[in-house]
Amino acid sequence: MNAIRLTPTQLLSANGVNTFLYQGENHLWTKVRQGDSPLKIVGYPLDWLTNPQAKLKSRIIGHDPNNPNTISQGALGADQVWEDRDGNLFIPNSNREFIDVVQSEVMYGTEGSVHKLHIPDAARLSRKMMNHFG
Repeated sequence: MNAIRLTPTQLLSANGVNTFLYQGENHLWTKVRQGDSPLKIVGYPLDWLTNPQAKLKSRIIGHDPNNPNTISQGALGADQVWEDRDGNLFIPNSNREFIDVVQSEVMYGTEGSVHKLHIPDAARLSRKMMNHFG
């Protein structure tokens, strides 16, 4: 996996891409595009300043039309993400029909690394989470 290196100015402008910054449990998440490359969602480890090895643990998540084990194209239109304690990433699809759930313990792009959670199931999950954390 190649590391994407950006200055703070590049990170916030991201070549005109409508981007976000979200601090998850383990990563700082944003959308980036470098040059003509496809849009990606990138997670930078929160401990990268104090742990030089953490830079190697950046997570790069993108859509590959030839690989069903990647996020949907619509997920790249998301204006928010959510990372749970286990490092799983929840990305709403731009058509609001489902949420892509990226598993942290499975190598991205391999079988089982991404699950589609349909909105009725997501609503049940949301209620369960609110009951748990509420």
